[in-house]
Amino acid sequence: MILILLAPSLLGCDMGPDTTTLLADIQVVMVRSDPPALGAGQVATLETLIVDPQERGLEVMQWTCTFAGEGCLEPQFSMEESDPWPGLVYQDTGRFEGTLVASPALSEVLGPEPVPLLSVWTLACEPGLCPLMDAEGDALMEGLEAPSDLLKDLPIYGVSLSQRRIRVAGIPLDATNPTMACEGPEQGVVEEEMAFSCTVEGEFADQAALYGYATAGGWQGQFVQILEGMVRVDYSYFPSEESGPVDLFLVLQDGNGGSALWEATVDVQ
Repeated sequence: MILILLAPSLLGCDMGPDTTTLLADIQVVMVRSDPPALGAGQVATLETLIVDPQERGLEVMQWTCTFAGEGCLEPQFSMEESDPWPGLVYQDTGRFEGTLVASPALSEVLGPEPVPLLSVWTLACEPGLCPLMDAEGDALMEGLEAPSDLLKDLPIYGVSLSQRRIRVAGIPLDATNPTMACEGPEQGVVEEEMAFSCTVEGEFADQAALYGYATAGGWQGQFVQILEGMVRVDYSYFPSEESGPVDLFLVLQDGNGGSALWEATVDVQ
């Protein structure tokens, strides 16, 4: 049976938008691996979406941590002194693609069942707020090893830290991401509360969830219905009182590491 659960941010009895769906600050909205699970030596395309609603600019770091119980293995994978942490990238944009590689060496320690051993960390900051962006040597390595510890020394606003777990196995895998098709407003115009609906397909675990985001206004979930192997999700977008363009996002996570994105820009009148 295919099942999807709405995230708490899209559930509720009270009418009106849930304020947690409003993108008021920098937010890592999605990090998507295609394929979503890898065998040792396999390569995936990594797609990242970060929203900067105040348009203050971005500094972004993204790196992997293959955790084996005693820290990340990436320094051991390094082949050059000039590249002490393979896979570390810097960006200054909110939308970019890269590659993700599961080390061939994992075939010696992993079996055929995929496990969430590989994490993709993404740190997005307003320029000048995150010292790690300029760190080198031991300071850089320590920050990449324990990214969660970074937040205690950073401001509340202007920073977003995301962890995306990727399942890895010792043999090649044939995993796929879910799909999501949504029906939006005609001609992209929203004048009042508007009901949307999406049909999603895939293999979903109990942890499957749908997250809604908007740069103005907000979302509120309505119900979920299973129709012959497909899941149809109906929910409402509530526009703000101010008119103008608004970016809408829905991120589906299947609970197995896979994800899908729907996005649109609507004109609130």
